[in-house]
Amino acid sequence: MEQLRPVLEFKNEQIEKLVVKHWGKIGQVTPGEKRARIAWLGAELGRGAGNSAHGKELFVKNCAACHTLFGDGGKVGPDLTSADRKNRDYLLTHIVDPSLFIRPEFMSYNVTTHDGRRLSGLVVEPSDAGVTLVNVIENKQVKVTVAKKDIDEMLPSPVSLMPEKILDTLQYQEVRDLFAYLQSDGPKDKPAPPPPVAKDGGKKLKVLLVSGSLEYKSDESLTVLQKYLEANYAVECSRAFRKTDTDVPGLEGLETCDVAVFFTRRLKIDGEQLDRVKKYAAAGKPMVAIRTASHGFQNWLEMDKEVFGGDYNMHHKDGPTCKVKIADAGRDHPVLAGVKPFDSVGSLYRNEKLAKDVTVLMTGTIPDRTEPLTWVREHKGGRVFYTSLGHPKDFEEPAFVRLIANALFWTARKEVPK
Repeated sequence: MEQLRPVLEFKNEQIEKLVVKHWGKIGQVTPGEKRARIAWLGAELGRGAGNSAHGKELFVKNCAACHTLFGDGGKVGPDLTSADRKNRDYLLTHIVDPSLFIRPEFMSYNVTTHDGRRLSGLVVEPSDAGVTLVNVIENKQVKVTVAKKDIDEMLPSPVSLMPEKILDTLQYQEVRDLFAYLQSDGPKDKPAPPPPVAKDGGKKLKVLLVSGSLEYKSDESLTVLQKYLEANYAVECSRAFRKTDTDVPGLEGLETCDVAVFFTRRLKIDGEQLDRVKKYAAAGKPMVAIRTASHGFQNWLEMDKEVFGGDYNMHHKDGPTCKVKIADAGRDHPVLAGVKPFDSVGSLYRNEKLAKDVTVLMTGTIPDRTEPLTWVREHKGGRVFYTSLGHPKDFEEPAFVRLIANALFWTARKEVPK
């Protein structure tokens, strides 16, 4: 984040839009008053121990309407489970100065209507007809839908939905209690769960979801996918979700999962984290790759050709609805069991020169153009599935989530459930 501040000093509108698109809203340097408050709270936190059990109660009361921690809470703000919670300064800075850095997917908007109403909130459930804004009022989520024809102006807000002085409402001991819970490893009063077992007594398929495609809201989409999989199949999911472009905690899960789902975009991980991904691929482990995974890691763009067998070369213009069709090779393939053709609003990717050993299962057609859309291959003896589908709307299409579920079992060499 600090490396981007000199770039913003150019005061160039195009540069600012690109920064917001890829990294989010970056506010001004924390002023002296807030820095002093952060330092003072840091000193107070060091004056005694906190009670994690009471801290959980405080979290539920003050934070859970917006944030998830250890699987519980709201989605208006980032999931804190994978945040840098052990770093006290990091937590204090973002709590005291929440507008310092706002991730793109959690940026609120200010809306002015033609009749003079002023509304603000996180945009959810956008449609051609209107937008729905969600805000938190008195610790409760409130949704308001506005028709597009009624909107006079809609602008991103430089101010976070999170209130700035949330810690000012607590006694110092309560702050210690809250931080004891925020920085804990989760509930310790429960025994470690046994290995996941399916209803028929067999082991569940262990799936690692690797997320980091902000443009396509991969965190939200893979969360939807996880709920679908765990509700309908003998599957247990774990997560490796992007914290920053250079940090994806949870990739150690590649060592124990049965199959990994990659939905990343130009992440810049390096060192041990990138080595884990390369090691997983080199071992011929099962892989399911979605849309921007073809250019998922900026330091290993060769993954597309070497592992997926693809030839990503940008995409066709937005706008035309993509007609998803089943190719001849896909008609009897297990990955397409129960999958019917559908339409997608996502732009069509260019993949003109696929590897010779891929089997194209689905194609996408827009006016005057047809491209391979979904294919499978073997890499280092392991099965690989790729699809350039993956727009957020695709995850609302039953045929698409069924397609991904089939791919998980097929790549893991398991029988595809009927």
